[in-house]
Amino acid sequence: MPESIWFRDDARPRRPRLSRERIVEAAVALLDAEGVAGFSMRALAARLHAGTMSLYEYVTSKEDVLDLALDEVFSEIEPETPPETPPGPGPGTTHGPDPGTPPGPDPGAARGPDPGTPLGPDPRTPSGSGLRIPPGSGLRIPSGPDPGTPPGPDLGTPSGSDLGTPREMEPGAGPEVGSGIASEVGAGGTDADGGGGGAGGVPGWRAVVVWRLSRSRAMMRRHPWVPALTATRPLLGPNALAGSRLFYATLAGAGLGGPTLAAAVGTLSSYVNGFVAAENTWWATVRTAKADAELRERVARHLDREAADLSRHALVEDSDFDRSFLLGLDLILDGIESRLRPAAGSR
Repeated sequence: MPESIWFRDDARPRRPRLSRERIVEAAVALLDAEGVAGFSMRALAARLHAGTMSLYEYVTSKEDVLDLALDEVFSEIEPETPPETPPGPGPGTTHGPDPGTPPGPDPGAARGPDPGTPLGPDPRTPSGSGLRIPPGSGLRIPSGPDPGTPPGPDLGTPSGSDLGTPREMEPGAGPEVGSGIASEVGAGGTDADGGGGGAGGVPGWRAVVVWRLSRSRAMMRRHPWVPALTATRPLLGPNALAGSRLFYATLAGAGLGGPTLAAAVGTLSSYVNGFVAAENTWWATVRTAKADAELRERVARHLDREAADLSRHALVEDSDFDRSFLLGLDLILDGIESRLRPAAGSR
């Protein structure tokens, strides 16, 4: 006679029921680990210990999952405005690579800048050439490079060399970014002419833009697959729309309108996406601060021999990502500010 179930200890563990929330959480983790190229519904189901077809009870397609995952990480950009008491490093903290950051992937996993290409910031914008920090914004830029901070790549190198996410790249590989710059944007802000904040200490438009884009950059460093996806689909999720509404409202309040407003928003979005795409690809290729420093030293010696005039301007060994990002952003904001309506003030 078969043994009755009532005589057995048959308390088998039950898998938690799937939900859209669990699927999205697992999708973000899978994209972080494998990139867009390594993402599939089969791999997602395996991560969830579920059958592939069971996912389709909650989403219609793989594209649905990508849309949901993309909007989920946009929620990390909040808060929308600079806090009055920003968290993060104190005034003496500089930005540079975290020595404990694990190395990225195999150098062959992604195509980075040509080692023969001069590295460092735009030769036309040498260090100390007048990066303007809006008074009261709380931003602090070191007067010179931290000797312990390896320089970043040439931001003039076309980021389109590989806008896809290197498959094995570890999120955040390379210098630690995000909380450093973003948390240094205080509540002071600027008005349209670069002065103090508005009534009641409301942050000025430039401070809000710098805060928002700095957090966007930090988010895309944590999730290197984001730039590739944002270029392939409209951003219509609730978190993405909240960010778009803030951006348009901030710049419209500063005095922009019509096609100029739309162009300003597009330019700022393209800048942060392209900057981070190049930054992610660089660290996926170079992998470590030590390798970065060695490559820069070799390039500097080569330029000294073969192109001394370029060597004087390229500043190969005098760069870091944080400062380059803020300098480029400041140049764009200067251009936007020059287009403001007279009523909003001018420089």
